[in-house]
Amino acid sequence: MMRSLGKSFDTRHVDRLLDRCRRVDLCVRVSVVFGGPGENRDSVRTTARYANERLAADELVPNVGYRVLPQTPLAGQLALSEDDLLSPTFYPFDPQIFSWIIEDLDARFLTPHIMLNLMAARTASRKMATIPLSSSMSHAPEFPYLALTRRYSSDA
Repeated sequence: MMRSLGKSFDTRHVDRLLDRCRRVDLCVRVSVVFGGPGENRDSVRTTARYANERLAADELVPNVGYRVLPQTPLAGQLALSEDDLLSPTFYPFDPQIFSWIIEDLDARFLTPHIMLNLMAARTASRKMATIPLSSSMSHAPEFPYLALTRRYSSDA
């Protein structure tokens, strides 16, 4: 997942950072964003397993949905113009992702605050309009649409 997002670090780097921070009693928060390119049932399970094994209850900040920003590799991959991104636009993700997160993360992470945020994100994702796939796209995501956007459809 990290490679598909163009990240130059992996879990070994995160492990090293966590160890160093804990050695000097520095408070850490690890933001994990679910729903990027290639995210599926197995990748959610793998990420949750890492968090369950390595993070304390107050160290995880889970989020759902990668916003596609102008002039980024993700915008280029989806062939979106800057005009397409005037409204918040998110990479498409499987709606089951919310259930997977709840199933796979240890209960210690699923505080009322986190659960309310996940419910709000799920509700918002259901109201988002979809951008139809362009026939000229060289790389199409595995979804029948291109992205989720805050531009609400007229039938919403």
